[in-house]
Amino acid sequence: MRLTRTTISVAGVEIPALYRRGLAIHREPDGRGYAIRHVRSGLRVVGRTFLTLREARAALARLLDLPVDWMADRDELVRQCEPFLERIIEAAGGR
Repeated sequence: MRLTRTTISVAGVEIPALYRRGLAIHREPDGRGYAIRHVRSGLRVVGRTFLTLREARAALARLLDLPVDWMADRDELVRQCEPFLERIIEAAGGR
């Protein structure tokens, strides 16, 4: 899966990220792992920190396979994700 290098704003600070279809992987501010965020809203897609970039990339690929428009605004994203919460958690490596 090809990702685009970009920057995103986290807590008002621009940080490097890898982007694909509305989601971005970025290094945690403390440098301990990676997170996945919805770029338009700034929301973390899952509350989990991935220890390696490989884990974060694999989770991102699974999330992008779900029938969710990750490019949507915050309200629409929340509406779309609601029926898929269990699948989102599973895609992120939970349960």
